[in-house]
Amino acid sequence: MNLDYDKVYTLDNEFEIIEKDNKYLFIDYNNVNWLRTNSTGKEILNRCDGKETLQNVIQQISELYSFGTDFLKEQFSDFLKEAINKELLLKSGHSKTILEPASAEYPNDVWIHVTEKCNLRCPFCYSNSTCADVEQEEVDIDAVIGFLEKIPKDYRSTVLISGGEPFLFKGLPTLTKRLNELEYKNIVIITNGTVGNEIYKEVLPNIHSLQVSVDGTQAEYHERTRGKGSFDKMVKSLKLAREFNIKRLIISFTPTKYNISNLPEIPKFAYEHDIDSIHLTRLMPVGRGVDNKPVIESDPDEYETNVREFMKNMERINRRIHYIRETEEFFLEEDKKRKYVELSMAADQSKKVINRHKVTNCSLGCGTISISSDNNVYPCPSLQHEEYRLGNILEDNMEDIMQIGKEVACKYSVDNISTCKDCKMRYFCGGGCRACALGNEGNIDGEDPLCEYYMKAMLEIIWNYTRPIIDKEGA
Repeated sequence: MNLDYDKVYTLDNEFEIIEKDNKYLFIDYNNVNWLRTNSTGKEILNRCDGKETLQNVIQQISELYSFGTDFLKEQFSDFLKEAINKELLLKSGHSKTILEPASAEYPNDVWIHVTEKCNLRCPFCYSNSTCADVEQEEVDIDAVIGFLEKIPKDYRSTVLISGGEPFLFKGLPTLTKRLNELEYKNIVIITNGTVGNEIYKEVLPNIHSLQVSVDGTQAEYHERTRGKGSFDKMVKSLKLAREFNIKRLIISFTPTKYNISNLPEIPKFAYEHDIDSIHLTRLMPVGRGVDNKPVIESDPDEYETNVREFMKNMERINRRIHYIRETEEFFLEEDKKRKYVELSMAADQSKKVINRHKVTNCSLGCGTISISSDNNVYPCPSLQHEEYRLGNILEDNMEDIMQIGKEVACKYSVDNISTCKDCKMRYFCGGGCRACALGNEGNIDGEDPLCEYYMKAMLEIIWNYTRPIIDKEGA
């Protein structure tokens, strides 16, 4: 994009200006838009009044600060392009584009809880799973496939198979084979990694990702919540998954007061076991987590300290991988090189401010649905309560279930949640987790206990993030 300095631009007055350490943030809360600059950039923007051309504005700044106009154009051209692309500066006679709320016609994430059976008794289990030898209802494979095949192919995104422990479900090979035939982009199994090795050969070729729970890099940490002998079995499963060429191997870590001090060692563990991604989960106040959260929850200050060290070690590990890629693997094809270790975090706010979407809820009921082992459908895997049931895949058609889901999503929109509707950051945030609000306050319309953290984290990311400038024709 080439700047035309003879054009006239107007500063959009719906952007609020926040000052911090002689830096300025222009933020449009309703349109989920922001731009950060210094005092000179602020002066340039403020002089774009719909009367002066950009050339005249640059000339005024040149006279004010005794800088040459060519120097100013060189220094601020990228900034001006971004301001125009972001419609902070509007062409004379033009109005800005109003960002519509993000919506989903069909769910992006479909959870399938194939069984409530589990061989472990983790104190934070959101499913409140039962013993492996207890008779339980299990999901109907034909009904699941019949339900999911009604989703148009272009909308078939992610299926997450969970439990209980999904490898205790005898129909798992059949289910994964049939899901694979539906051509879902990402089929994930979430497992504790202690059972089911004998069917890896049948199951793993049908899926894209295997997520294994790792609550410590040593048995003393991992087995505190998952039981004696679970650590060695988990490590064996990681190795076996690699032997069967799993496309993507993920480990998930649930922080508690028993293992939080071991969190910084997880990146090294991931490197040593050829892990593709680490998922740092959140202790949920549902299932057994309702009763045990006060007992096992880590201290907030200790959590923050160890997360900080964890992030430093993530960077160190990926620098090591980068060195390997650029030296001993330099002549290899890209798909043969070692991959960087990726990271995802529950309650991660970075995508909400980096990717520009107007978010009105936590995706419950519309972007996400959850099928339970008794074939009921719920708005999310952490809200599997009768009062929030959307329907049943054996009894109701998809259209009716999705319509109820959309109504639930609308009901719990940030524009309707009492604790969110007056918050400036609501369209950035989406209102947090409704299940956490319910578990924390006994009210689904309540406040997510991490609300203040979300606000602080989003603003901190905005103040510190270096956003790439996207070139856009026609400015």
